[in-house]
Amino acid sequence: MVTLRGEYVAQSRDSLGGEDDHGWYALGAVKVVPVVQLVGKYEDFSKDAIDPQRRNKAWTAAANLFLHGTAVKLTLEYVSREIGDPGTRKGLGLAQLQARF
Repeated sequence: MVTLRGEYVAQSRDSLGGEDDHGWYALGAVKVVPVVQLVGKYEDFSKDAIDPQRRNKAWTAAANLFLHGTAVKLTLEYVSREIGDPGTRKGLGLAQLQARF
């Protein structure tokens, strides 16, 4: 099964004048075997009216492991984020265990 999702958002800041805030993301996921889903995401958000250094760009690579049907899920995720233009890139790993009962 394949999942594709995306969104574009914008906000007008009349009190500041100038450019609006805007951003988007795109996400794709695919189940490679019944118990493993691979996920990729890219996002870009900019607050140019406030400060160009507030731009946020990130990509995410993740795997969802379904350990007991759909009752238990382990998510392993790596996020690489760059804030500012030009900015420095930092990475973050995340592990999350969810149980439904």
